[in-house]
Amino acid sequence: MSLYPRNGRAAGFVQGDGAAGGPHVRQSFMAKYHEHPVLGETLVPLATVTLTTPVVHVASTAFLVQPDVPRNIVLTGNAGANEVVTIHGIDAGGGVISEALTLNAAVAVPGAKAFKQFTSVTYAAGSHTCAFTLGDILGLGHKLSSALDVIQNNFNLADDAGTIAVSATVLASNTFAVAGTLDGTKPVDIRYYVDPAS
Repeated sequence: MSLYPRNGRAAGFVQGDGAAGGPHVRQSFMAKYHEHPVLGETLVPLATVTLTTPVVHVASTAFLVQPDVPRNIVLTGNAGANEVVTIHGIDAGGGVISEALTLNAAVAVPGAKAFKQFTSVTYAAGSHTCAFTLGDILGLGHKLSSALDVIQNNFNLADDAGTIAVSATVLASNTFAVAGTLDGTKPVDIRYYVDPAS
């Protein structure tokens, strides 16, 4: 029985066409993201808070809504706001993650990590306010080592000029920032290669 092209003695690899014991190529598989995310700004996970008291907001008592799909959060302060607000939660794979964002007055500050669920929000005592909405940076379900692993990114069945971010070590940092306007009905389709070792 031939071992070509799959060599069971070289787990995770596809056998090359060289002589026996020759080069092998790491095996990968294709994954597809297919969701219909809503516009992020329509999701408000936490009412605007006044930062004067360092209350810990926890999921069981504070969060009004959780992400419809793994996605980023956006924080907006008021005039002069410069406090650090830390978001704690769960990534697409169930891992515990946190992200600390520094408020920039009344300018919206988008997070870069994709949260599947929020568990708490913490901050030191300050003198400003912070509003919370969700963003349109969508989280992938796998760690990727290169943006070249993404072979297709479509929005509403057409090419989308969005931005792919990848990380071989942090799942929540593998994201697609959609250029189109999400509305809960238009599909987002992303196809990419995954290294089984990741």
